[in-house]
Amino acid sequence: MRLPGQVRKNIEMPGWISHDRKTEVISKAISAIFPSRHEVQSIAVLEAMACGKPVIVSDIQEFAYVTEIGSGISFRTGDSSALAEAMKKILRSNDRRAMGQKGRDWVRNFTWDRIADQYEKFLKSVAG
Repeated sequence: MRLPGQVRKNIEMPGWISHDRKTEVISKAISAIFPSRHEVQSIAVLEAMACGKPVIVSDIQEFAYVTEIGSGISFRTGDSSALAEAMKKILRSNDRRAMGQKGRDWVRNFTWDRIADQYEKFLKSVAG
């Protein structure tokens, strides 16, 4: 399906971007969309949240935290109509800034040092 010109001109698909430019690209976005069917823990979702952006995620269990903490909304996995509706909802929402702030506040707990400490504690508990 080809998008109309007035829609296409508002969509940027930069492909792979380095860390230097990543924050700039995310910061210009209204929201970030993650239509994954399978996921473990997407660093990209955490990066978007760290930039204060509301996120739109598929309704897989691994992304349940997004709606639980109020940092975005979900849509039915694999349903392009549901994704389109979620995008409209975010665009029209007066809560985008609040969602972004909730995500930003939540993601502060995810530092590499803190994760390494938790992993070390886990390994010690398993090893005995």
